[in-house]
Amino acid sequence: MAKPIKDEYVELGKRIKQARLQVNRSQDDLRALTGISKQALSAWERGQAPPTLGNLAKFALAVGVTVEELLSGTTAELTDRSSVSLRLDAGQSFVPLYRPHMGVEVLMGRVTRAESNPEKYVSTITKHSDDAIAIHIRDKSMEPRFRVGDIVTLEPLVEPEPGNLVFAFASGSPVFRRFMPVRHGDSNGARLCATNEAYPEIAMAAGDAVLGVMKEHISFHHD
Repeated sequence: MAKPIKDEYVELGKRIKQARLQVNRSQDDLRALTGISKQALSAWERGQAPPTLGNLAKFALAVGVTVEELLSGTTAELTDRSSVSLRLDAGQSFVPLYRPHMGVEVLMGRVTRAESNPEKYVSTITKHSDDAIAIHIRDKSMEPRFRVGDIVTLEPLVEPEPGNLVFAFASGSPVFRRFMPVRHGDSNGARLCATNEAYPEIAMAAGDAVLGVMKEHISFHHD
Protein backbone atom coordinates (compact mmCIF):
# COMPACT_ATOMS: atom_id res chain seq x y z
CA MET A 1 0.00 0.00 0.00
CA ALA A 2 1.39 3.42 -1.03
CA LYS A 3 2.25 5.89 1.67
CA PRO A 4 0.03 8.98 2.08
CA ILE A 5 1.23 12.03 0.16
CA LYS A 6 1.93 13.90 3.41
CA ASP A 7 4.35 11.16 4.49
CA GLU A 8 6.15 11.42 1.15
CA TYR A 9 6.54 15.18 1.66
CA VAL A 10 8.05 14.56 5.09
CA GLU A 11 10.54 12.01 3.75
CA LEU A 12 11.56 14.33 0.92
CA GLY A 13 11.98 17.13 3.46
CA LYS A 14 14.32 14.98 5.53
CA ARG A 15 16.51 14.30 2.50
CA ILE A 16 16.58 18.00 1.62
CA LYS A 17 17.63 18.93 5.14
CA GLN A 18 20.27 16.19 5.26
CA ALA A 19 21.76 17.35 1.95
CA ARG A 20 21.92 20.93 3.23
CA LEU A 21 23.58 19.97 6.51
CA GLN A 22 26.12 17.71 4.79
CA VAL A 23 27.63 20.76 3.08
CA ASN A 24 27.33 22.92 6.23
CA ARG A 25 24.90 25.36 4.65
CA SER A 26 22.29 27.34 6.54
CA GLN A 27 18.88 28.16 5.08
CA ASP A 28 20.12 31.73 4.68
CA ASP A 29 23.12 30.43 2.69
CA LEU A 30 20.80 28.55 0.35
CA ARG A 31 18.59 31.60 -0.07
CA ALA A 32 21.62 33.61 -1.18
CA LEU A 33 22.80 30.89 -3.57
CA THR A 34 19.47 29.94 -5.15
CA GLY A 35 17.04 32.80 -4.58
CA ILE A 36 14.68 30.38 -2.81
CA SER A 37 13.22 31.99 0.30
CA LYS A 38 14.11 30.77 3.77
CA GLN A 39 10.38 30.28 4.44
CA ALA A 40 10.05 27.96 1.43
CA LEU A 41 13.11 25.93 2.42
CA SER A 42 11.80 25.59 5.95
CA ALA A 43 8.42 24.40 4.65
CA TRP A 44 10.10 21.79 2.45
CA GLU A 45 12.25 20.46 5.28
CA ARG A 46 9.25 20.16 7.61
CA GLY A 47 7.26 18.34 4.93
CA GLN A 48 4.61 21.04 4.82
CA ALA A 49 4.84 21.60 1.05
CA PRO A 50 6.77 20.08 -1.87
CA PRO A 51 9.12 22.15 -4.04
CA THR A 52 8.57 22.59 -7.74
CA LEU A 53 10.99 20.63 -9.90
CA GLY A 54 12.73 23.83 -10.98
CA ASN A 55 13.40 24.90 -7.39
CA LEU A 56 14.45 21.40 -6.40
CA ALA A 57 16.98 21.41 -9.25
CA LYS A 58 18.37 24.76 -8.07
CA PHE A 59 18.71 23.38 -4.55
CA ALA A 60 20.38 20.17 -5.78
CA LEU A 61 22.92 22.16 -7.81
CA ALA A 62 23.76 24.35 -4.81
CA VAL A 63 24.45 21.42 -2.46
CA GLY A 64 26.17 19.15 -4.98
CA VAL A 65 23.64 16.35 -5.31
CA THR A 66 21.33 15.26 -8.12
CA VAL A 67 17.56 15.67 -8.27
CA GLU A 68 17.30 11.89 -8.53
CA GLU A 69 19.19 11.47 -5.24
CA LEU A 70 16.80 13.84 -3.48
CA LEU A 71 13.80 12.04 -4.93
CA SER A 72 15.08 8.57 -4.11
CA GLY A 73 12.35 6.49 -2.52
CA THR A 74 9.45 8.70 -3.61
CA THR A 75 6.42 7.41 -5.48
CA ALA A 76 4.38 8.68 -8.38
CA GLU A 77 1.91 10.09 -5.85
CA LEU A 78 4.43 12.79 -4.89
CA THR A 79 2.90 15.44 -7.14
CA ASP A 80 0.80 18.53 -6.77
CA ARG A 81 -1.51 20.13 -9.32
CA SER A 82 -0.13 23.56 -8.49
CA SER A 83 3.50 22.50 -9.05
CA VAL A 84 5.56 20.55 -11.54
CA SER A 85 5.67 16.79 -11.04
CA LEU A 86 8.67 15.78 -8.98
CA ARG A 87 9.16 12.54 -10.87
CA LEU A 88 11.63 12.18 -13.74
CA ASP A 89 11.48 9.31 -16.20
CA ALA A 90 14.53 7.07 -16.14
CA GLY A 91 15.69 8.40 -19.51
CA GLN A 92 15.35 12.09 -18.67
CA SER A 93 17.57 14.72 -17.10
CA PHE A 94 17.15 18.28 -15.96
CA VAL A 95 20.02 20.56 -17.03
CA PRO A 96 20.77 24.25 -16.35
CA LEU A 97 20.26 26.72 -19.22
CA TYR A 98 22.74 29.56 -19.72
CA ARG A 99 23.38 32.37 -22.13
CA PRO A 100 26.46 31.50 -24.26
CA HIS A 101 28.91 33.78 -22.44
CA MET A 102 27.92 32.37 -19.04
CA GLY A 103 28.12 28.86 -20.51
CA VAL A 104 31.76 29.57 -21.36
CA GLU A 105 32.43 30.75 -17.80
CA VAL A 106 30.88 27.60 -16.30
CA LEU A 107 32.47 25.11 -18.70
CA MET A 108 35.91 26.71 -18.34
CA GLY A 109 35.63 26.58 -14.55
CA ARG A 110 35.73 30.33 -14.04
CA VAL A 111 32.33 30.24 -12.30
CA THR A 112 31.11 27.35 -10.15
CA ARG A 113 27.73 25.76 -10.76
CA ALA A 114 26.50 27.10 -7.44
CA GLU A 115 27.49 30.65 -8.40
CA SER A 116 26.27 30.52 -11.98
CA ASN A 117 22.58 31.39 -11.56
CA PRO A 118 21.14 29.67 -14.66
CA GLU A 119 18.14 31.21 -16.40
CA LYS A 120 16.11 28.05 -15.83
CA TYR A 121 16.35 24.26 -16.10
CA VAL A 122 15.57 22.29 -19.25
CA SER A 123 13.94 18.86 -19.22
CA THR A 124 15.64 16.55 -21.71
CA ILE A 125 14.43 13.51 -23.63
CA THR A 126 17.57 11.45 -23.02
CA LYS A 127 19.75 10.91 -19.99
CA HIS A 128 22.54 13.48 -19.58
CA SER A 129 25.57 13.56 -17.29
CA ASP A 130 25.61 15.75 -14.20
CA ASP A 131 28.09 18.02 -16.02
CA ALA A 132 25.75 18.76 -18.94
CA ILE A 133 24.42 22.26 -19.60
CA ALA A 134 22.15 23.90 -22.16
CA ILE A 135 22.66 27.14 -24.09
CA HIS A 136 20.60 29.40 -26.33
CA ILE A 137 21.40 29.72 -30.03
CA ARG A 138 22.25 33.42 -30.46
CA ASP A 139 23.15 33.80 -34.14
CA LYS A 140 22.16 32.55 -37.62
CA SER A 141 25.39 30.70 -38.39
CA MET A 142 23.78 27.24 -38.33
CA GLU A 143 20.51 28.06 -40.09
CA PRO A 144 18.22 26.65 -41.34
CA ARG A 145 18.35 23.76 -38.84
CA PHE A 146 19.32 25.85 -35.80
CA ARG A 147 17.48 29.13 -35.35
CA VAL A 148 17.99 32.02 -32.98
CA GLY A 149 16.13 31.15 -29.77
CA ASP A 150 16.54 27.40 -30.08
CA ILE A 151 18.27 25.51 -27.26
CA VAL A 152 20.97 22.85 -27.44
CA THR A 153 22.23 20.66 -24.65
CA LEU A 154 25.96 20.00 -24.33
CA GLU A 155 28.12 17.28 -22.85
CA PRO A 156 31.46 18.84 -21.82
CA LEU A 157 33.41 15.64 -21.16
CA VAL A 158 32.81 14.05 -24.57
CA GLU A 159 35.69 14.08 -27.05
CA PRO A 160 34.47 15.68 -30.31
CA GLU A 161 34.50 13.55 -33.44
CA PRO A 162 34.60 14.78 -37.06
CA GLY A 163 31.26 16.32 -37.97
CA ASN A 164 30.04 16.76 -34.39
CA LEU A 165 28.18 19.94 -33.53
CA VAL A 166 30.10 21.66 -30.76
CA PHE A 167 30.07 24.68 -28.49
CA ALA A 168 33.49 26.31 -28.49
CA PHE A 169 35.37 29.37 -27.39
CA ALA A 170 37.19 30.58 -30.49
CA SER A 171 38.52 33.92 -31.72
CA GLY A 172 37.53 35.42 -28.39
CA SER A 173 33.83 34.49 -28.58
CA PRO A 174 31.48 31.59 -27.83
CA VAL A 175 30.41 29.84 -31.05
CA PHE A 176 28.24 26.90 -32.03
CA ARG A 177 29.60 25.16 -35.15
CA ARG A 178 30.40 21.86 -36.81
CA PHE A 179 33.78 20.43 -35.75
CA MET A 180 36.13 19.37 -38.56
CA PRO A 181 39.66 18.25 -37.58
CA VAL A 182 42.51 19.01 -39.97
CA ARG A 183 46.15 18.01 -40.10
CA HIS A 184 48.99 20.43 -40.82
CA GLY A 185 52.20 18.48 -41.30
CA ASP A 186 52.97 16.90 -37.94
CA SER A 187 50.37 18.90 -36.01
CA ASN A 188 46.62 18.60 -35.66
CA GLY A 189 44.12 21.42 -35.80
CA ALA A 190 40.44 21.97 -36.37
CA ARG A 191 38.01 24.11 -38.28
CA LEU A 192 34.63 25.24 -36.97
CA CYS A 193 32.24 25.34 -39.90
CA ALA A 194 28.89 27.09 -40.27
CA THR A 195 26.04 25.97 -42.52
CA ASN A 196 25.04 29.57 -43.29
CA GLU A 197 27.42 30.76 -46.02
CA ALA A 198 27.33 34.29 -44.60
CA TYR A 199 29.45 33.05 -41.69
CA PRO A 200 33.08 32.13 -42.47
CA GLU A 201 34.70 29.05 -41.00
CA ILE A 202 36.94 29.53 -37.98
CA ALA A 203 40.39 27.99 -37.77
CA MET A 204 40.98 27.10 -34.14
CA ALA A 205 44.12 28.66 -32.71
CA ALA A 206 46.12 28.49 -29.50
CA GLY A 207 43.87 29.37 -26.59
CA ASP A 208 40.69 28.26 -28.38
CA ALA A 209 38.82 25.25 -26.98
CA VAL A 210 35.89 22.96 -27.68
CA LEU A 211 33.80 23.12 -24.51
CA GLY A 212 30.97 20.70 -25.22
CA VAL A 213 29.45 18.37 -27.81
CA MET A 214 25.76 18.77 -28.64
CA LYS A 215 23.47 16.03 -27.38
CA GLU A 216 19.94 17.39 -27.91
CA HIS A 217 18.34 20.14 -29.97
CA ILE A 218 15.20 21.79 -28.64
CA SER A 219 13.59 23.59 -31.56
CA PHE A 220 10.82 26.17 -31.38
CA HIS A 221 8.25 27.28 -33.93
CA HIS A 222 9.48 30.23 -35.95
CA ASP A 223 7.65 32.64 -38.22
